[in-house]
Amino acid sequence: MDHTQVVKALYATATLIEDDEARTAAAYGAPTGVPVSMADRLIGIACTGPAEEWRTEWIRLASTEGVPAATAWGERQQELKRHVFDLMFPHGLHSPALGAGEVRAIADQIQAADPSDDSTR
Repeated sequence: MDHTQVVKALYATATLIEDDEARTAAAYGAPTGVPVSMADRLIGIACTGPAEEWRTEWIRLASTEGVPAATAWGERQQELKRHVFDLMFPHGLHSPALGAGEVRAIADQIQAADPSDDSTR
């Protein structure tokens, strides 16, 4: 798994969580952690973009490079999503809710493994 893609997806997920934290803070007076089920959706958006964009890219690849290439691309996107999910929630459904800061900390740890690569921020 390309760690640059993983780190970018983690930072993007943290931003989406931060947006949700701001929304819940405004609505309830305090931010709430994002539960596993909601995080799965946010991770998907961070990794593959909105469903419409994902479908458009798949169709573009299928028409220009063939269905096998589009399928392989889709599988790589899903692998990235699973990997990011596993990093954030190592205990699956039994994992605690996470805030944006905690997700950024995970990304920072991975980034620290290769300090010469600062392209993910």
